[in-house]
Amino acid sequence: MKKVLIIPSNTDLNRGDQALVWETKRIIEDLYSPENVEITAIESGFNFEIVKRQSYQSLEQGYSLCSPIIKHPGRHWTKDSSEHVGNGISRMFKWGLVALLDFSKSILLLSRCKFINRIGAALLTDKARYTLRLIQDADSIFVKGGGFIHAFGKITDTYQMYYSTFSMLLAKRYDKKVFIMPNSFGPLNDKISRHFITKLLSRCEFVAAREDISFRYLQENLKIPCVKYPDLGYYLEDKSGINEEKYLRKAILSGRPIVGITLRPWRFPDATNPEEKYKSYITSFVEFIRYLNNKGYYVCLFAHTLGPSAHENDALAIKDVASKLDKNNDYEIVKDYQLNCYDMMKLYSRCTYFIGTRFHSVIFAQNQNVPTIAISYGGNKGNGIMGDLGFSEFVISISSVNTATLSSTFEKLEQSSRTYKEALIAHKTKLLKARESMIQALKPLI
Repeated sequence: MKKVLIIPSNTDLNRGDQALVWETKRIIEDLYSPENVEITAIESGFNFEIVKRQSYQSLEQGYSLCSPIIKHPGRHWTKDSSEHVGNGISRMFKWGLVALLDFSKSILLLSRCKFINRIGAALLTDKARYTLRLIQDADSIFVKGGGFIHAFGKITDTYQMYYSTFSMLLAKRYDKKVFIMPNSFGPLNDKISRHFITKLLSRCEFVAAREDISFRYLQENLKIPCVKYPDLGYYLEDKSGINEEKYLRKAILSGRPIVGITLRPWRFPDATNPEEKYKSYITSFVEFIRYLNNKGYYVCLFAHTLGPSAHENDALAIKDVASKLDKNNDYEIVKDYQLNCYDMMKLYSRCTYFIGTRFHSVIFAQNQNVPTIAISYGGNKGNGIMGDLGFSEFVISISSVNTATLSSTFEKLEQSSRTYKEALIAHKTKLLKARESMIQALKPLI
């Protein structure tokens, strides 16, 4: 029986992340066959309640889960993490203290000296030591898809990237095979990050980029041998058994075409006045929804991601938008912890058009041949993936969001609806070949 670990973490509360983990599991089973492999994923969350909420769907899918060895420092305080978006001085001090302590432990664990390793292991909880043993005993490590390998120059960016890649470092400490599923890479705007990532990726057995920008960045800037395959979210199967009318009752009863929207409480870290920028982002969508209503559309606001932290809780941004809408505005909110990635994709299929801030909501909608606008943030993923499909004109940077830009881009989407759908259908014909090609490339390496 082969033992495989999926890293860095599984987060059922983020349906895009969930899809990436579940599809990674499917690929592993195709490589080894389900009866010959034991797959474990690392859970996320900062307390028992959140861990349980964000893990039970994966447990229902037959996963074995384990605790992270080090946790994200920003997820240690329930109140701050679930209710408040932002980093005050007190919270940043706590963040830094936890990060420093965890970094010290992690350095001990990465040492090639067995005595120092024992000291590091002794500082871990029982659950974390169990995960350490899983890494030591694993036949291979698979890194789920995503876009967590980037750093914009801030020390917090560098640490978050270190935190996300720590399990990869630990796997290489024990000379394990590491396979990186299609990811976005870069930018890496400081020398430490570039050196660190270059050294790490050069030691991995398989590195896949999910779009051309990242592919070229790895090859040209970091000189890393790599391959390119589509984001794993494009392979998500239609497996939902939900009744859409339960969640979209008012929208369906209206008989009007539906526009789906996903938002997130993005706090514009590079803005001179982040709070004012966020307010402008919210106001722009309020005015855009009124514009859509006036054009005869019914709007559905989907909470695509619900945690584990407030920065990842789309319901907070939806609440901010809804608080500014009038009673006569035609919209519906879909927020349900019970929904998984299959369910969200089925709901998106009922939309005529889609505007997605969460990028995997964009992918889910595209899987259902729904013409979609992407609101791009955080690295290369938005521009890269949409560009590869020939949809660059339907990408709006989150820092450039305003009512005029949303409206004009939407009008172009309406005009291009037919050709957009044709491009999505053509893309689907290539997906199965690409997936099979990836499996064939992986087989000699496992």
